Amino acid sequence: MEPIVLIDLDRCVGCYMCQRACALAQCIEINEFTRFAEVVRPEDCTGCMACERACPYNCIIVLSDESQVPIRAKITLSRVRRYASKRLVTATPKLTVKAGAEIMVKEGVGSLLIPDGVPKIITETDVLEAWVNGKESEPILNFSREAITIEGKTTVDEALRIMLEKGIGHLPVLEKGKLAGMISLRDILRASTVSSPINGGEIIPINPRELVGSYAIDVPILGKVTNMGAYSVLKQRGLKATVVKEGDRVGLISIRDLTKALALGRSLGDFIEPRFVTPVSSKDPIFKAIAIMSEHNLRHLPVLQEDTIKMISVKEIAKHVTWIQVKSIR
Repeated sequence: MEPIVLIDLDRCVGCYMCQRACALAQCIEINEFTRFAEVVRPEDCTGCMACERACPYNCIIVLSDESQVPIRAKITLSRVRRYASKRLVTATPKLTVKAGAEIMVKEGVGSLLIPDGVPKIITETDVLEAWVNGKESEPILNFSREAITIEGKTTVDEALRIMLEKGIGHLPVLEKGKLAGMISLRDILRASTVSSPINGGEIIPINPRELVGSYAIDVPILGKVTNMGAYSVLKQRGLKATVVKEGDRVGLISIRDLTKALALGRSLGDFIEPRFVTPVSSKDPIFKAIAIMSEHNLRHLPVLQEDTIKMISVKEIAKHVTWIQVKSIR
């Protein structure tokens, strides 16, 4: 049965004891206007009865099947709202594409939200497409599209399914119809290491000791090429980044680097300025690669595998998440 929380308002004095006791689910709060306790997120109630036990005035009764508390706790811990960034980077509809690129580079984000009625989004890929077509001085609204959004109460396994199905790396998060945050593939990978989401299926966390080589993919290796040349390769191969090798140095060129070139006023005919990073070995454990990517805010890493250089990406890691069908408990 679904947990039912009964609150006797004639006894409630707004002492906050129930709110403090509901530390995991955070589903019960004291209303700042009425000063009474209320259940604000019933979908997150685990039925643990902590609020009932904490209430000094015996004004709360919880009806639930206590045997289901552990499973409900897993669901509660897998909500998108727990892992989404509350930081939203927005732009006005009349902002130019180049100015939008400048904001992306300054804020270190891969997309901008345009909260003009129905939320719209413009990504680094959209910005670069405008650039190569000589339209970087036009309003970003012309290159935006309606954002695919997700409710904060949705579980991360559903968010991952949508991202992989739609081929996107970010989802704006809504709370009661309003923009409240953004969740990325990296956020979901972080979530999969600390929770076991259930939504008709369960995400099995990545084995941190799996080898990097299991996730590495073959990509073109570029030398000294122009921004336009690099963009053409990435677009043709459907990649967000690829490997660059100059002498003994190994690095990456990504759509983020090309967006930075636009923001700095460089031309498509200028040579690329790759980021040279220390590759990981294909024999390294995957947790090492994920740690490096998180620490340096990277979405890709070059991988040394015998005599070749491959690449690992957040998207490829996400694709390897294992799914098991289980009975869903709501």
